[in-house]
Amino acid sequence: MKQRYRLKIRLVKTRYWTPKKLDSAIKYLSRIIERNYIRNSILFISEKALRVLTGDIYDESRISTSLLDILFTRIHKFVWCRIFRNYVRENILNTICSVRDEDLAKHLHFTVARCCVKSVLSCLKPTSGCGIDASYLPYMYVTDLEDRYVQVVNDLWSRYCNKLLAIVVVDSDLSLVERKGSIILTSRPTYVKNVINVGFLTYIISKSFLRKFFIKTMTVTYYVGKINDSRTFFILSKFLRRYMYNRYGMTLLEQVMCFEAVDYTGITWNMLLQTVNYPMAFVKISKG
Repeated sequence: MKQRYRLKIRLVKTRYWTPKKLDSAIKYLSRIIERNYIRNSILFISEKALRVLTGDIYDESRISTSLLDILFTRIHKFVWCRIFRNYVRENILNTICSVRDEDLAKHLHFTVARCCVKSVLSCLKPTSGCGIDASYLPYMYVTDLEDRYVQVVNDLWSRYCNKLLAIVVVDSDLSLVERKGSIILTSRPTYVKNVINVGFLTYIISKSFLRKFFIKTMTVTYYVGKINDSRTFFILSKFLRRYMYNRYGMTLLEQVMCFEAVDYTGITWNMLLQTVNYPMAFVKISKG
């Protein structure tokens, strides 16, 4: 008989996180942990929220684009809005197809070079790292790739290693975990060992006949702790996905509707500060 396990999940409700210096970010997170932690639990933190908190963001409105950028953008839109439109969620599809070519071109110009260095397959992703960033950020800000959050997580672990089992950083990008094996496919590069980054192919696989062999999860980008079982962390992230985003939604178009803005460029920091987020969750596993 299989052993059954029960999850105790404590979601952490906070205001929208805004950029801070690293020392201030660590102190801020420490206060939240002290007030909310469950002893011997696993702390999950949103990578997006951590990047914003640590100031790991970039304003793409400053980028100048060329005719080649516009051409690549139109090809990108055609591929995902026409050819592969059935392989992405409708809200993401609407975002890709609705963003102005000039703005999407700025994003692609800024990110494709970095993606080519880390993962060629990631260049063809419909959203996030190498597509339009459909995340919860104002103006034309996107998260950068300086990975300051790693230093923050390591510092937090040194402070709370006696109270927690692990600290896990997760991102909403799709990952696939083999149901009866150890294979984990991600759509983006991570710090987790022994996972396979197949970029945009995760979206294709998740809609093909192969989907029955996999479980859809969020992506674990980094973790540290007493547990060294990335598969467990990926599986647990599946249960947190519905909670760990802002109540007003994740995509650009959802932001516009909820805030009654003219368009996605009209979203401001002040608007986001009025919202409530769930960027952290403590998960304790018990038998029963």
